[in-house]
Amino acid sequence: MDLDARVDGKAPPGSRAFRKNSIAPDRREPAFATIAFGADDAATLWVNGEPVATEIGWGHARCFCVLLRPHLNVFAVNATNNGNVNNAAGFLFTAIITYMDGTMSSLVSDTTWRGQSNVPGGFHGLSYDDSSWMPVKSTGEYATDAIAIAGRDDLSFAPARWIWTGELNDGRAPPGARAFRLTVNLPPKHTLASATILVTADDYYSFYVNGRFVGSGIQYMAAQRFEVDDIQGPRIVFALYALPPEIRHFPVYKDAQSPMIGSLMRAGRPTLGMLLHMDLSSQFSTIRIGHMQQ
Repeated sequence: MDLDARVDGKAPPGSRAFRKNSIAPDRREPAFATIAFGADDAATLWVNGEPVATEIGWGHARCFCVLLRPHLNVFAVNATNNGNVNNAAGFLFTAIITYMDGTMSSLVSDTTWRGQSNVPGGFHGLSYDDSSWMPVKSTGEYATDAIAIAGRDDLSFAPARWIWTGELNDGRAPPGARAFRLTVNLPPKHTLASATILVTADDYYSFYVNGRFVGSGIQYMAAQRFEVDDIQGPRIVFALYALPPEIRHFPVYKDAQSPMIGSLMRAGRPTLGMLLHMDLSSQFSTIRIGHMQQ
């Protein structure tokens, strides 16, 4: 959608303000919204006066999870069309609102939004009066117009890389177990998270989140997928204990403080590395992690 797109689908350069006041239907109480948005060429999103994120470029849209107020929620966007002459412009927004009773509804960018050709100070605030703003114009449907904005990616190993310690020699590592850690700090005021995780190692591993045992694997050709909820932030530690296949006894722990609760046995060839990809989603935003660093 856009505010002043011409018949040929082009609009003047500059920034435009957009707002959507969403009132919960049927006395349902909103819990959170899962949001994806993007713009040609850039946009900043606020929800209830709080900044969520800025997207630059129209080729990809990230996904965010934002807590909502019980009744009225205000979505505000400052979208910018770059360039020196009229050119293609647009803002795209889609959200799934989840209510306290478990039901859901959708909220999308359409002509029910209001727009302003300049960007007034404080326009993203809850108490801002947008009653004099004009309705926006539709510039086309997603996947049919000239602006192609991707949605959220399915979790895969595509952006990840095999890693190991600095001891590798021609792809081979000395015998022995190795430990890996990744610390993620959530953005300010973000304290709770959930994560979808794909992980494998050559060959055995046990995986932990904040010291809690999540799962294990015994063969690098078969990755495991874990869904981890109620991760306490704002500092989150992912840890992996990996063993090469020539180690015959693989210990398994319930958590970081507990004694070993069992072991796995197998023999094999030297280790190659470990591979991890995560989509870590707090109740406020999504942090996308390409791969763990050594």
